[in-house]
Amino acid sequence: MHQKKLILSLSLVVAVAIGCAVHNHHGGVAGDPNYKSKVLSVVTPMTHGSTYSVTVCTTNSSALNDAPALSSKTWVYICTSSVSLATASNLTEFTVASLPKKAYTNCTGNITIPSTWPTGQSYIFSYADKRNDILESNENDNTNAVAVTIQ
Repeated sequence: MHQKKLILSLSLVVAVAIGCAVHNHHGGVAGDPNYKSKVLSVVTPMTHGSTYSVTVCTTNSSALNDAPALSSKTWVYICTSSVSLATASNLTEFTVASLPKKAYTNCTGNITIPSTWPTGQSYIFSYADKRNDILESNENDNTNAVAVTIQ
């Protein structure tokens, strides 16, 4: 299988618990913890059945509040729609733990494009706290997608 690099960014209230270093950064918005996601870059085109590396940046954007001491998951999907996960297939997930305010962590894992996935344009989604384990000030900004071409 071929290895290629895929980088996703998630601004979340949590951090990946295993294999990830936590860093502090400046910025953030005052208020309750809030998950946000942003895809930074992705390799395209992708090939059916090939494996790619995915890096997810997880951030607590709150300037005031640390994340609650709960674990959660950050999920990575492939989907044929940029706005709905109705046709999505889960590619990987990262277990995440509490992050201090204005801190982030980067985590890397592999995704494999399903051999039966349709050829053409698709989207790699990042989805913060899909199971709503963490109470947030805004639950409507947990996903983000980047377009990719599947060959």
